[in-house]
Amino acid sequence: KMKIKAGTTSTTLLKVVKNPFSSHLPAGTHVYGMSVQGTLYAPNALARTLVPETAEECKEGGKGPVCFVIGAMASGHIDLNDHPYI
Repeated sequence: KMKIKAGTTSTTLLKVVKNPFSSHLPAGTHVYGMSVQGTLYAPNALARTLVPETAEECKEGGKGPVCFVIGAMASGHIDLNDHPYI
């Protein structure tokens, strides 16, 4: 299987998943895609803006889980209809 494991242990660090990747995410996940053609943002500032710090903030703001897709696709594309937050 296509995995990257830690050198000293059998801990899996990275695993290749089949498309659609959204089937591997919790329901209601907001997916944000990064692209070389997009607007430049500082990653930490973007994460602080989009990701609630506590579970209470998550419930109050109506925000769910967040996923950042950062240039890790060998082929295919992300469909804007499936992930309107991209």
